[in-house]
Amino acid sequence: LKSIGRYSNDTPFLWPVYGCGELPQAFCRLSAVFGGVYILNRHARALLLNSDKNRCTGVVCSGGGQVKCQWLVLGTASCPQSWTVPDSSQNVARGILVTDRSLQKGDDNQLLLLTIPPSDELGLQHVVHLIELPSPSNACPNGCYVVHLTTVSKNGAPAQECLSGLVTKLFSNSSAENEDDERPSVLWSFYFNHLSSTLEPAVDGNRLENVIVAPGPDANIGLEASVKRAEAIFESICPGEEFLPPAPEPEDIIYESSNPGTEVDTPDTATSEEACSEGTASDISADAACAEDQTESEAVSKPTDENEPEEVSPANDDSTLDTEQGGEDQEVRSS
Repeated sequence: LKSIGRYSNDTPFLWPVYGCGELPQAFCRLSAVFGGVYILNRHARALLLNSDKNRCTGVVCSGGGQVKCQWLVLGTASCPQSWTVPDSSQNVARGILVTDRSLQKGDDNQLLLLTIPPSDELGLQHVVHLIELPSPSNACPNGCYVVHLTTVSKNGAPAQECLSGLVTKLFSNSSAENEDDERPSVLWSFYFNHLSSTLEPAVDGNRLENVIVAPGPDANIGLEASVKRAEAIFESICPGEEFLPPAPEPEDIIYESSNPGTEVDTPDTATSEEACSEGTASDISADAACAEDQTESEAVSKPTDENEPEEVSPANDDSTLDTEQGGEDQEVRSS
């Protein structure tokens, strides 16, 4: 209801121009305004655990450096399979089509949303959600349309098998010779399945208290559930703080200075020394991490806390959790 009349009087359903990939980009920009820092071209290779194996103290990056943390939020793709809660996986079937015309008659530059109920005739065992995007959405070239099909796959059946009956009913397979066929022609198609699972971060039966797994996409087409999950994660890490406050105007941003009374450079003129320190230590502080500029030699150092356990490299590493599945042997560390 909050979207009614926001951009037009035609529909309250909104779609991001260029597709949903713009949403994480917008979040990244907003996060950067509030001091978020990104480490590029790296992925988590292993987790560092405390001696009790109930908290994560840092992440070993693919480049060999470490990022220390108080909290760790992971996507499902970065988690070991052993974290998956039994019988919690939902197999989602997806289909993406590029067509030459719209399913709807008349004004064909509007976003189309259809919900198709289960049907024995079409071989549909679950509801199918269909979204058709026109070229003004910048998701496809002029004169083409992108159609997204989403449903739940029973018993893990391939996506094309789940959706073939509906696709045959609504679309033509080629721009064919039958001029009386008014169905849109499929110019390109792609089908795939993915699992939406519940994961419980635990090592040797001990739950990792400061590790949160953000669930992946499910069969729903809206983003409301995802936003609510993100808000719940934020509240657990930053209780009492405002969730997604509006970004300030550039002229209202105040940059804190380490020397009171001195002028602070804006981000456009800030020196690299203010962005990060160019030490050679491998530890990277979670609140002072610096995105590396196409080199692997720069890292951000953090003074060692006397109360923190020291790193060791035991022959039998029981305190390092490898996040990769298989592959070559990894360097082991524990803390």
